[in-house]
Amino acid sequence: MKRKPKGMKIKGDQLVINEPISYGMLAIGSVFICIGLTQLNFATADQLTASLTCAAPFVLFGVVVMLGTSSKASTYIFDRRDRVFLVKKYPFMQPMKVERYPFKDLRTVEVESKSASEGGLLYYLRVITKDGRTVKFDYTYDTDREAERVLDQIKSFVKSRASEDV
Repeated sequence: MKRKPKGMKIKGDQLVINEPISYGMLAIGSVFICIGLTQLNFATADQLTASLTCAAPFVLFGVVVMLGTSSKASTYIFDRRDRVFLVKKYPFMQPMKVERYPFKDLRTVEVESKSASEGGLLYYLRVITKDGRTVKFDYTYDTDREAERVLDQIKSFVKSRASEDV
């Protein structure tokens, strides 16, 4: 039996793919914010300006890291009962955004490659609609084999019948 890729689970008639958030990056951002706030906490009234000057870069860097990391959070759902592909995005400190694509409007799901910054290639999935819109998954795979395995599981899940039809 094939293993499900990390972040992928089947809930009834839904195949859910959670894009992994880098919890390490969230932790790093939090540490920088704490360092900055700690510098302010130990400052006396006459040292406040100097402490603020020292603390601000730490706090700002921590916030930027956390915003960049958390804005990547996405969930992709293939719902075979309702015959719809859903994209849920969780922007930082904003309401969740949901995009709906009926299966009948989808042309294909495929693996695409892009150059990695340190050389070589990275692979990601994308969904292309019949009218040419593209939904690119955020998560990248190190090998085309990994990405193809996820793609195969998506295609076989979507082609199988909903549980009420079985």
